[in-house]
Amino acid sequence: TYADSSATAGTTYYYRVKASNSGGTSAFSAYDAGSLAVVAGPASVSASDGAYSDRVSLSWEASAGATAYEVWRGSSNAYSLASKAATCQTASYDDTSAQPGALYWYWVRSVAAAGTSAFSASDSGYRAISVPGNVAATVGNTDGVTVSWSAVEGAASYEIGRGAGDASAPETTLGVSTGLSY
Repeated sequence: TYADSSATAGTTYYYRVKASNSGGTSAFSAYDAGSLAVVAGPASVSASDGAYSDRVSLSWEASAGATAYEVWRGSSNAYSLASKAATCQTASYDDTSAQPGALYWYWVRSVAAAGTSAFSASDSGYRAISVPGNVAATVGNTDGVTVSWSAVEGAASYEIGRGAGDASAPETTLGVSTGLSY
């Protein structure tokens, strides 16, 4: 091995090798490209897993020399299919545009005057689905109890449960509604 410490960051070089001994020298090997990173990529990228209902929270270790960071997001673990979600100046980002319950993969690149780093390792994260609020049940009707609630962003349906006694009693699932009442 040989470490090329004279390489300039951001420049692609093409390397080849000859073998030598007392009997002579070989021809050059095939070329391979190499370059020195313009700035180190971020390490330890971490995305929250359902900890928040309003965002996916990301953080990573800052890179020396970085002036900004690009956050990339995809719906699969392939950065080639991801798109840039944001550029930020700190080593954290809150993805408030993530859909509740959807799983995303995130990568981060460091940005410096000479260019960008390679992508970090990925981490997946998701935004929690909110709990329905304003639950109300009718009292005293003779034809059944009507239960209603407020809408939750991203919800496609709602599961209705019923317990007997206090709130800690075992619950029975009654049904599913795509509306805001049952």
